[in-house]
Amino acid sequence: MAEKSSRLFTVVCKECHRVLMTVERLRDPEVAVLVNHLRACAASEPLGETPMLGELLGHVRVMQVMGVKNLATPP
Repeated sequence: MAEKSSRLFTVVCKECHRVLMTVERLRDPEVAVLVNHLRACAASEPLGETPMLGELLGHVRVMQVMGVKNLATPP
């Protein structure tokens, strides 16, 4: 059985400073949310048709949430 991470990360848009999500890791659904937000928010810096994750991460700040236990992780 895969071990679940107890770390959570907050993803913040560098352009509008909006908190976009708090996640354990960025999976395909979260990447799709980032792409949609960045296309709407940072239209002056257009993304390619299928942007690489590194390109997306240049537009956001990812910070570990300190002092918060992930409720999805059993004690």
